[in-house]
Amino acid sequence: MTNKQLDLVVVGFTGELKMLELQARSIRLFAPDVFSHIIYVVNDQNFRAFEQFFEQKIVPELGPAAPRAQLMDGKNVAGGKLDRTDWRSQQSLKLLAARHVLSPQFLVLDSKNHFIRPVEITTFIAADGRLKTHRYSFNEKFRSKFDNACQYFGVAGPGPDLEAMPTATPFLMSTKAVCALISDVETREKKPFQVFFTESGNYTEFYFYFAYLLSKPGLLGALYVTRSRPQVTLFRSAAQDPKKLRELLPVLDRADVYCFGVHRAVFEAADAENQKSIADVWLRFGLVQTRDECTYFQTPDTPIPKRRFGFF
Repeated sequence: MTNKQLDLVVVGFTGELKMLELQARSIRLFAPDVFSHIIYVVNDQNFRAFEQFFEQKIVPELGPAAPRAQLMDGKNVAGGKLDRTDWRSQQSLKLLAARHVLSPQFLVLDSKNHFIRPVEITTFIAADGRLKTHRYSFNEKFRSKFDNACQYFGVAGPGPDLEAMPTATPFLMSTKAVCALISDVETREKKPFQVFFTESGNYTEFYFYFAYLLSKPGLLGALYVTRSRPQVTLFRSAAQDPKKLRELLPVLDRADVYCFGVHRAVFEAADAENQKSIADVWLRFGLVQTRDECTYFQTPDTPIPKRRFGFF
């Protein structure tokens, strides 16, 4: 019988605490029983501040899912001191979290992601046990990172018709495959994976994983089946070009889109029309009840220095 348990991994920092609060609410509303375990990995030097917010704000929002949630200091996930807590360490921690996942597969979310419709285990895992992912043309911004990964794993020039796996969350991963990847790298490099990945800067986590799967003939097809894109994410570019946001939002009308994401740069830009459009989405899907709540979640967090953590 196919094992359809699924864990959730979220890597966050103190600069996105309110978005994690909104995400937790979305889990309570739309996915209260889906995830066997929820692992929050703290990619921040101020673990205590994150922990305080987690206990006071995130745990209550999780509702029935709260007993299945745990908080982990990033250094414990990395297996040693985090010399840096930035985008690169965030990527490495998403992979390294596999060593603490208890289910055969896991979903990775960023702080910016939140559910907007009810999801079930079948939303993520097909009847035959394969993970459901979307595929599309390569993100040229990261194409060199993929080429680097292919070179690292000895993948010889994937053909022009190859469709890429996603470069952003939500992203489903095989626990066994990620753990094997990490072990292979550590054996080859003779250093902790976190040190190798963050010092290199030559890779992105998901294209690194994608290239690894391609290096094992038949593994990609054995693990994944293709579905339509399940999310709308407003990246930094939406802050720079407000028109892009208004072009993307109609995609949320599709019943198979279950996830919405907003990069913190969009809130930092504070474009009034954008803010209203995002608030309209949250109100439409019942994530918030009032415009005041929208204002709260749209107010950017400032990363909390290590010396401070009493912020309520």
